[in-house]
Amino acid sequence: MKIDPFPVGYHGELLTMLTTLWVSRGRPSLRSIAKKSHVSLGWVSEVMGGRKIPSGDVAVAIAKALGANADQQRRARAHADTAAEVERSIRRHAATQRTPRQTAQAVEHRQLSPAATGDMRQETERAWTKPSAPDTSMLPTPVQVEPVPLWRVQHFTSPAFVGRHDVVTRLRRRPDTGRDALIGHSITGLGGVGKSEVAARYAVTYRDEYPAGVWWLAADGRAAMDAGLASFARRLTQACRDLPDEAAADWARQWLQHWPGWLLILDDVTDPEDVVQLLADLAGASGGHVLVTTRRDVAWDVIGLTPVPLDVLSLADSADLLLERTGQRDRAAAEGIAGELGCLPLALEQAAAHMRHHVMTLDRYLGQLRRQPEQLHAAVTPPHSAERAVARVWDLTLDALWTVDERATLLLGVLAWLAPQDIPRDLVGILVDDDVAADQLLGRLASYSMVGLGQDAINVHALVQAVVRAEVCQQGPPEGSNPAYETAVRLLAEAMPGDPFRDHTIWPRFRRLLPHIAAVAANRPGPTAADGLVGLLLNEAGAFEITQGHYQQARGLLAQAAAVTEAATGESRELAIRLGNLAHTHYVLNELDEAAQLQQRALHITETTVGPDHPDLVIRLGNLGVIEFAAGRPAAALVLHERALAIAEAPADPDPYLVARVLLNISVSLRSLGRPAEASVAVERALACYATMRPADAADLPETLVALAAEQTAQDPESPDVADVLGEFAAAYRAMGRPAQALPIEQRALAIAESALDADHPDLARRLSQLGVTHAELGRPAEAVPLFKRALDATAPDSPELATRLGNLAAAQLTLKHTAEATALLERAVATAERTDGADHRDVGRLLNNLATAYDREGREVEALTLRRRALRIAEDRCEPDHPDLATALGNLAKSLRTRGQSDEALVLQRRALRIAKKAYGEHHPSVADCLEGLALSYLELHSYPAAMQLSQRSVAIRRATLGPDHPSLAHPLITVAVLCSTENPDQALDMLEHAARILEAAFGPHHPDIASPLEIAADLYRRVGRHAAADAVVRRLAELPGQRPVRHSGIGTVWSSQQQ
Repeated sequence: MKIDPFPVGYHGELLTMLTTLWVSRGRPSLRSIAKKSHVSLGWVSEVMGGRKIPSGDVAVAIAKALGANADQQRRARAHADTAAEVERSIRRHAATQRTPRQTAQAVEHRQLSPAATGDMRQETERAWTKPSAPDTSMLPTPVQVEPVPLWRVQHFTSPAFVGRHDVVTRLRRRPDTGRDALIGHSITGLGGVGKSEVAARYAVTYRDEYPAGVWWLAADGRAAMDAGLASFARRLTQACRDLPDEAAADWARQWLQHWPGWLLILDDVTDPEDVVQLLADLAGASGGHVLVTTRRDVAWDVIGLTPVPLDVLSLADSADLLLERTGQRDRAAAEGIAGELGCLPLALEQAAAHMRHHVMTLDRYLGQLRRQPEQLHAAVTPPHSAERAVARVWDLTLDALWTVDERATLLLGVLAWLAPQDIPRDLVGILVDDDVAADQLLGRLASYSMVGLGQDAINVHALVQAVVRAEVCQQGPPEGSNPAYETAVRLLAEAMPGDPFRDHTIWPRFRRLLPHIAAVAANRPGPTAADGLVGLLLNEAGAFEITQGHYQQARGLLAQAAAVTEAATGESRELAIRLGNLAHTHYVLNELDEAAQLQQRALHITETTVGPDHPDLVIRLGNLGVIEFAAGRPAAALVLHERALAIAEAPADPDPYLVARVLLNISVSLRSLGRPAEASVAVERALACYATMRPADAADLPETLVALAAEQTAQDPESPDVADVLGEFAAAYRAMGRPAQALPIEQRALAIAESALDADHPDLARRLSQLGVTHAELGRPAEAVPLFKRALDATAPDSPELATRLGNLAAAQLTLKHTAEATALLERAVATAERTDGADHRDVGRLLNNLATAYDREGREVEALTLRRRALRIAEDRCEPDHPDLATALGNLAKSLRTRGQSDEALVLQRRALRIAKKAYGEHHPSVADCLEGLALSYLELHSYPAAMQLSQRSVAIRRATLGPDHPSLAHPLITVAVLCSTENPDQALDMLEHAARILEAAFGPHHPDIASPLEIAADLYRRVGRHAAADAVVRRLAELPGQRPVRHSGIGTVWSSQQQ
């Protein structure tokens, strides 16, 4: 983008409107805009680039080509007419005489040209997941990495070092704690007093006394400290290179605790709490030295640091500094300048740089200072004197820079709104669109000591930034316009690298831009024309934090995005998108009430702004339906999904891809409501929708779905987004009890994820976990365990998914009879869920039930019973009286009571569970069948065989009607009925047992251990009716099962004896 020769700030509202329309239309090419608007391509390019103010007619034509409605077209004309009038007024008065100061003030009205944003993408609505922790199995321990004399001091010492030699000597003195103890000093003083200069001088002077290295950390926040420690760790060993900052910083702390002989400089600590934990960690280190520089004058000795207060220089030392840096001899003038500047070293260095560059005498410089008495005082009291002194030097430097190169002045005004540290140098290249010119501008600023330059980074002192921002706000253009700020915002918008969900290779770039997005949001000078883009930047930052698993941070950023967008646009379509994204973070954090409220508001705004039949409503309704389902309201979710389907199918030519995605949501709700047949129909309809786009190949369904998803999402077939679509279909098949059909789809999804993502990416962990679940449902726990382990290894310690992943692995280990491992995993899962969700969360209750099962296996029935009672209390406290989770908790406790011979109490709980299930699902839901089966088993234990038979038969009938005659869940109820009817009709019982065995074999394979149950009972029954040859054949079949124990007592004997009596 080019620098604009006239004050673009006056037509910033028009440019922001056109840019927003352009983004909402999917970033059409300038050529297509010109074709639709009948405006020349050159004019379109100039207007969209902010280089020309269009007439009202041209503005309306371009806005209309970008899909503006009538109201937006009227506003476009009004903005264009107003901007044109302002420009004419400015040009009429361009010849007015100005003093140099007035000229500098007028310059503040200018800004760098905001070109049409290049890399802004459309808003994302896809489900977000969290990243996972890296594999640290190959990471060496700190003890294994020996010290090397590393050196990083991010401060260049001044050639003229005066008045501080005694301070440097004091820093070298060891306290009475001994030479091998940790040494700590805090250099305190106001900003610009030279704290960093003293620290750097000490490091250079005594470098040889630190064989383990000298390392400088920016410490203006915990994140900055972690980044510095992480950089230290990565320099020590390449093994830390791929660790995130937090993990690498922890490794560095451990290394510092172990090895002596190092100097750690924590520069510009703004909050003492930021360093308390680090100092506590290093308290036991021997032979280390921590040096803190800070503006805060607090009780640093309480946390182990010896305070070293630093004041401004004396007048004599200040004069010496100026004389040495300028090479002049006029001490009187030097002392006069030092007095005017409050003897602040930072101001003195800037003054000397100014005089050297302009070959200016000390006396002339002093005269310029004294001609501006309203902003400068000769004798003042710190700290206020420091800020005003720096401001005075900035005014002079502004005049000089404006005279030499006005573009450098404008550039500094833009940089002032970004974070002070690590401004990517290429941002200036984007702004100027000329690398050579960018280097020249930065070199000009560096020559006036306004910025610090690195090979790829720019640093601007935070105090200098504050002064510049104050100047811009006080002397800038009319309210609602701030050209420098708006240019900084547009620059960041253009520098955004893409979609963090679809391309993890851009994460380092996002991580680097994040502090600057936070800065423009925090320093926002009231409402501006760029507020729409500020909302977009905050939204992008929140999306990035979601990819990192930082949901709390994402929630804060997205809340800001929604607030800024609402202030800028009112109840607009953009606000609805922001609210929907914010709702997603609440949903992931299990704050379902807040999520539902936000989604409901987003839905209302969407209905109001685009109408009741707009495709956006499909997304809003679907998201709200997902939240309702998670809150245990599947019926309400179904109503929302069905309305979404009606909207999606309403057009004459509906989008089959959109319809298919809605049908998948409907299938999940139907399945939960006990309508699996209808759920199956919904899935088949979804597949039929895909078939209308591409002929389906039943023999290769995964590849058909891959091709279709790639076409509809405009992604590469190997994109993670395509893997997500496959995962949705696989989940639908599993929900219908068809894990065998889900398996190849999940396998293809995992293959895509593995080829596109890093080993520690959260989406890969999710795919591994889902494939493991599919194997587990197919009765293949041995194949599920390694998948669950990989997923667990890739899950961050603070991830909301950690407890679930631990529970999945534990369930597979329980199936494999690895009870000890399963118990340890479940205990960890419960502790994790209690820590992240609270001790009374519903997920904690579910995990407690699973842990109780493990305790039962270990013979710890009393502890298991206690856990199930606690799980029931959680369900009663956290759920509505008729919530299905409460029925599950009642059934689990009843099972535990039944195993302890307390069948009467179990019977009461089972009856209550049955009432809840019937109310929630109706009479014919599989969950009702579960309750009937549990009730039947209680009656069986009480020897009430007729009642048990009636209940078991009802359970079987419901399962056959809702799930089909061969669903895996039908096997065990058939076994119960077979046992009960074995005395009166053994042939029918044997048929049922054989049917149960066939069901289990078809679902889980011929060698699944569960097949042993019906076979053992059949062998016992064959012997009781005298068919010994058939019994022997079943025993031989049992012997083929892996790990099969000798045939145990089947329980038929008890039934036979009781019924004969």
